[in-house]
Amino acid sequence: MRRRAAWLLAVIGLALAVGLIGMARPAAIIQLVRQSRPGGIALAFCWAVMVLILRGARLALLVGGGLSVGRAVGVMGVVSMAVAALPLRAGDLALIPLLRASGVRGTIRGVSFLVSVRVLDVVGLLCWVLVAAALLGRRYGWAALMLAAVPLAAAAAAVVSTRLLRRVAGRWRRQGGPRRRVLGQLLHVRRDLRQAIRSPLRAGGALVLSIGIWGGIWLLTVALTHAMGLTWSGATVLLGVVGATVGAAVPLNAVGSFGTLEAGWTAALSSLGIPAAEALAAGFATHLWSLVFSATLGGTCALALALTQPGSADITRRAARNAERTPPDVE
Repeated sequence: MRRRAAWLLAVIGLALAVGLIGMARPAAIIQLVRQSRPGGIALAFCWAVMVLILRGARLALLVGGGLSVGRAVGVMGVVSMAVAALPLRAGDLALIPLLRASGVRGTIRGVSFLVSVRVLDVVGLLCWVLVAAALLGRRYGWAALMLAAVPLAAAAAAVVSTRLLRRVAGRWRRQGGPRRRVLGQLLHVRRDLRQAIRSPLRAGGALVLSIGIWGGIWLLTVALTHAMGLTWSGATVLLGVVGATVGAAVPLNAVGSFGTLEAGWTAALSSLGIPAAEALAAGFATHLWSLVFSATLGGTCALALALTQPGSADITRRAARNAERTPPDVE
């Protein structure tokens, strides 16, 4: 039943993306991509690298001493690539096995770090929503504040789910077997979260990094739009980024966030008087460039993680020794 629902959502998302591409006119999207100036694209890529480094630093700070910043950057690079390619936001779940492979044990711990990252993203985004409202003034600031309702609802859902988990833990405390092991992981998660909250350095650092991440995404998008010859102001692009983020959070897409992201981007920019077709074409063009960045950085990070995986060097040496012992084929 769940699989059918997932397929239905993916099909609806695909239809939405195709319909929006038709409204934007494929020729207009291709033209924007082709006319992009190399210097502007290079600057946007530098911002993408910075955003990835900040995301890795934040993850390492949340996990603690068990995960180096370099490896955390690699993990987030692969996760970002998965999010950009997989439907229905399924790429987010890649964080859990990647953390496990990096020595962070416990599925529930992985889920808790995933939720923590998303909550911090919401808080960081809300800070930039206030910036957008201040830059746009009273006339259009309401649009930014209305878009903030969605991430606020997500944060409220996270708080409610945490309370529900606490009740479940109380029931499972007296039981054995798998439930008791899950409870052990929950208690471990609670300890991690308490340590993070009680440490001003970790909590404040994670918040500052989250604000920096969204600032980098904003500047990346500004660089892309300017590279394509669009003269939109920074405040206009910031409102578009907020709308695109809200749209991308909707699990109604077949490939990455194509369709829903552009819908949110266009709705935000249309409130400023930008024609829908122009906003859609720019949204798809910037999304395509972002996909190229994610694939490049994610592929590099995946290779780096594979080469630095604990035990990979021993496996390579054993394979080399076996190859030396194997006699050559005699024709």
